[in-house]
Amino acid sequence: MCFRYVLNTTVEGPHEDYVHTLQMRPLSTSASPDRHHMAVTSSRDGKFKLWNLVDDTDIYSRICLMFNICTIEILS
Repeated sequence: MCFRYVLNTTVEGPHEDYVHTLQMRPLSTSASPDRHHMAVTSSRDGKFKLWNLVDDTDIYSRICLMFNICTIEILS
């Protein structure tokens, strides 16, 4: 029996050139639960990217918080 698997994932990488701006939006402890820590970066590649902090804790309870890209825009 032979199984064939196809990767069905898109991974957006970081910027393709130097990042020249990084702005963070931390939250206070009184912020509503539907708001997240965010960051925005802009680069010489002509794009800015919005990043959300996500919980990527695995099944073994190893805590991992990381920023995921949520929006990519091209600067004109």
